[in-house]
Amino acid sequence: MKYFFRTICMIAMLTIYLPTQAQFKLGAKAGLNVCNVNYADFEGFDTKWRPSFHVGATAEYGLSESFALQFGLMYTRKGYTVTVSELTEMEGVPFQADVKIKTNLNYLEIPIQAVYKINKLQIYAGPYVAFGMGGKAKANLSVSSPLVPDVADELGSETTLRPVFGKYDPKDVPENEGVYNALDIGLNVGVGYEFGPVLVNAGYSLGLSKIAPKSIEDQVNPDDKNNHKNSVFTASVSYFFLRR
Repeated sequence: MKYFFRTICMIAMLTIYLPTQAQFKLGAKAGLNVCNVNYADFEGFDTKWRPSFHVGATAEYGLSESFALQFGLMYTRKGYTVTVSELTEMEGVPFQADVKIKTNLNYLEIPIQAVYKINKLQIYAGPYVAFGMGGKAKANLSVSSPLVPDVADELGSETTLRPVFGKYDPKDVPENEGVYNALDIGLNVGVGYEFGPVLVNAGYSLGLSKIAPKSIEDQVNPDDKNNHKNSVFTASVSYFFLRR
């Protein structure tokens, strides 16, 4: 939790030291996430983009006509989908096995970004820090055979994902539970356009922190490919209901 309190203190200090004549705006923000992981080889399988969402509060300090500072507090859901299809054979009979795993990772995110304005157009960039709020992984297995139509089955399972800071002990993780890195740090870039009190944004969030945490049993392995990170395209609408 020390990272959370440090971030809150940094925002408070920025609020105190910004010029008193700066224009302040406060509003609500919501939008669409299209998320994946930015490492293509996920344990030998390809991952797929999937839709999700974000919602929360946003604020802006106008430092001049051309420059501003924006930050917010967002509940955002990231994740990915893994789909695997494999043709196997059992006692000479071919079987088709299809596996689909959907992973949802929930975060409380604090973005801080610098904004350059050209009339109504905005260009922004800056860091974000996010703290895990739990998640789920849903797996569906479908088995069928073209030679034996009556042999077909579907199985489903759900795993609860728990955020952890630092290293974890695998002995403390139940069989029906998984873990992910509670701290997600990254960069936001994007563009926006103002329509009066409404701001429309489109952007991209590049995660710099690994999703998978390290266990106390981990050894240094230069060939380890378990280094996938969040990758999210966003589209959002903000409405500023307070201006001063």
